[in-house]
Amino acid sequence: VPQFCAPSIPAAAAPGGGKPSVAQWRERFVGAGIEADCAATYAETMVQECIDWSLELMDKETLASLGVKKIGHQLRILALAKPSTAAAAPAVIVASTPVDCPCANHPDREAVIECCEPVCRRKFCFACVSRAFTMNGNTNLYWCHACRKRVKDNALIDCEKCSIL
Repeated sequence: VPQFCAPSIPAAAAPGGGKPSVAQWRERFVGAGIEADCAATYAETMVQECIDWSLELMDKETLASLGVKKIGHQLRILALAKPSTAAAAPAVIVASTPVDCPCANHPDREAVIECCEPVCRRKFCFACVSRAFTMNGNTNLYWCHACRKRVKDNALIDCEKCSIL
C-alpha cells in the first residue's frame, strides 16, 4: 500500500546535478510541508554537513544530531528519502467498462478498500489509501489520503505505537 507521497523534487539527484545548494534544500523542505524558517535552518545544516541529496542513509537519530528536533519534521524529511509512490504503487484494476464500485478518486478503477475514518467511510482503490496502525495492533484498516492528512495535521494521533507514518 503506498505511503505518504514525497514532495515534487525527486530524491535521485539534486536539481541541475552536482552538490545541492542551500536554496535547493530549503525548497525541498518547504515542499515537504516544513515551515520556511525551520527549512532554512535545516538547509544550511545539510550543506555544511555535506548531506547526500538522496537522504537514503538518513534516520531519526542522525536528523536529531543535525538539529532536526521536531518529530513531525523528522518524519517529513525521512519521507523524502522514500521512492516515489508512483513507482512503488501496486497494480490497480483499470476497467475498460464501467466498474461496479468505483474508487472515490478514480471512477475508472474498482474500489477495494473503505476508509476507516468514521466521518468518511468512502471506498477507494489501493493507490488512494494508506495502512492505519492502531493501539491494539490491528493493521487491516486503511485511511484515505485526505483523512490521514487531516488526522496527522491535527495531531489526533500522538504516540509512536499508533503513528500514522
